[in-house]
Amino acid sequence: MGSGPHRFVHLFLLMIPTWLSSSFSDAYKFYVGGKDGWVVKPSEEYNHWAQRNRFQINDTLYFKYKKGSDSVLVVKKENYDSCNTKSPIQKMDGGDSSFTFDRSGPFFFISGNAGNCQKGQKLIVVVLAVRHHKPQSPPPVAAPGLSPASGSPPAVSPGSWSPEPSEGPSSTGDVAPAPSPGKDGSGSMRFGVGERSCPSYNTQHVVDKVKDDDGKLRWKRVKVKPEEHVKVPIFPETESGIYDQYFDDYVSRILTERTPNSKPLWEVHVIKYPTTNAAGTVIMKLHHALGDGYSLMGALLSCLHRADDPSLPLSFPSRPENSTKKSILKRLPSAISSFFDSIPDFGWSLIKSGMMEDDISPIRSGFEGTESQPFALSNILFSLDRFKEIKSKLGVTTNDVITGMISYGIRLYMQEIDYETRMANSTAVVMLNTRKIEGYQSVKDMLKPDSKGQWGNRISFLQVSIPKLSQDSISNPLEFVWKAHKIIKRKRHSFSVFLIGWLLDLEMKLRGHEAVAKHIYTTLGNCSVVISNLNGPIERMALANHPVKGFYFTMTGGPENVNITIMSYMKTLRVTLRTLKGFIDEHKFKCCIQNAFEVIYKAAMEETQKNPELN
Repeated sequence: MGSGPHRFVHLFLLMIPTWLSSSFSDAYKFYVGGKDGWVVKPSEEYNHWAQRNRFQINDTLYFKYKKGSDSVLVVKKENYDSCNTKSPIQKMDGGDSSFTFDRSGPFFFISGNAGNCQKGQKLIVVVLAVRHHKPQSPPPVAAPGLSPASGSPPAVSPGSWSPEPSEGPSSTGDVAPAPSPGKDGSGSMRFGVGERSCPSYNTQHVVDKVKDDDGKLRWKRVKVKPEEHVKVPIFPETESGIYDQYFDDYVSRILTERTPNSKPLWEVHVIKYPTTNAAGTVIMKLHHALGDGYSLMGALLSCLHRADDPSLPLSFPSRPENSTKKSILKRLPSAISSFFDSIPDFGWSLIKSGMMEDDISPIRSGFEGTESQPFALSNILFSLDRFKEIKSKLGVTTNDVITGMISYGIRLYMQEIDYETRMANSTAVVMLNTRKIEGYQSVKDMLKPDSKGQWGNRISFLQVSIPKLSQDSISNPLEFVWKAHKIIKRKRHSFSVFLIGWLLDLEMKLRGHEAVAKHIYTTLGNCSVVISNLNGPIERMALANHPVKGFYFTMTGGPENVNITIMSYMKTLRVTLRTLKGFIDEHKFKCCIQNAFEVIYKAAMEETQKNPELN
């Protein structure tokens, strides 16, 4: 168990409906200059913008400018270099002009005003060639301990990846020197996804080599070798052409494998095989030492853009502001109540973290070292509109409904596996971000010393008892929503979360990262379920110009047997379940969560019919 604290890892999974190397029939429209349009001094240099995007045949460039004051010329390279406007290949001067790529290779654009061109109003775009060859698959290798006749799919080859040189500007060359690591060991680098660059981290934790005079481990700056971190697995062919089983087994292996300390702590896995959910999947495995979910999400969003209009920023759900401002006298009773609520909450949290364990149950085995055992990953997709419908009917929040559904689903599963455990003492640890900021920031902004959303691990946690499945709650499942509403309302005004965050910061300063990791590891081990959530964009995103169908994440490396993550994206809510294989029946657990939602939804609709005042 001693190695546990080193293992915390985030997995972000992007589901691609049409794969990166698929047909180019899905053309994409690029807005040159974004919101600035075709001007002399855009906020981002045109060629820098082109370097971080991926262009294919049939894609279109859209130039926005005022008719009569400027134009766009397609020219040869020598005329591009000299800003010669006299003999263009094509001239566009209609005000809002579009240009569609009909071949691969470089294209050169300049302003029809020679003076503007000399000031930098010019653009080079390199269109990728289409490759029709299919990589040959090596003979499948049987998994250790399994015979080919066992019916289990063979293990997959990890494959390899290396950047291919191309004409014109490229963003996948040598890694730029990283800035000096910060106090939390942060640095920076860029790695390419298609032709789009994404910020990541150029830091390495070398256990045996980098120690100071006190024997403390430090970060070491290294030059990243992309081929060691970007992996393209090769699966054996299937008759159906669908690779669900191979994909599930591959993800299970990623969840179990420990990130080596001998190189930078990140990996990208590109799954170029269709499943029933998507044509391909990109998996980003990022060690928690690099940053928490907020930090890593901000970095990941730097690789993505709005699918409908890349010139516009992604937007995220926001909390409704409280328009009524209370005087100090009116707020005083609430502050006093919060203070007296916070003390027992904080004390109970310390006891739960240090000495009080949950009961052994169908969701908590109590075994040590389960983090190194195989885990299964499954997803449930819900309509956010249906959650909002329950919310408006009952007069609660969306979080109340989600929490009530998960609690009720967990208890249904426990009762089905072992009836007696419906009354077991079970606790959920809710991981929280302590930054007082809405939305995400870019990596550049997060690294600023005065940033409100600083990069790193700014986390706390909240321990919440899972309501027991009494006879009353069986007859009225809305009891779980009401209890969730009451608990969340009380905890929202408690200082306990910030006291725990302050305690973790103090422990880090006095005892170091390892002590904090051990503290969190023990806390998770004493409880039954770990829950965390992130807000995704409201609009559809695109990766290297390809729309992202689904987006979810999970955490691995902790001692818990059940980990639940929640991600909103567009008008959907995805609940991801990471469950211990051989102990948790993942199919039954998933069905119980789904059934819990349907039962709560039906009860909410019937409740409003019985009590019209709830409408």
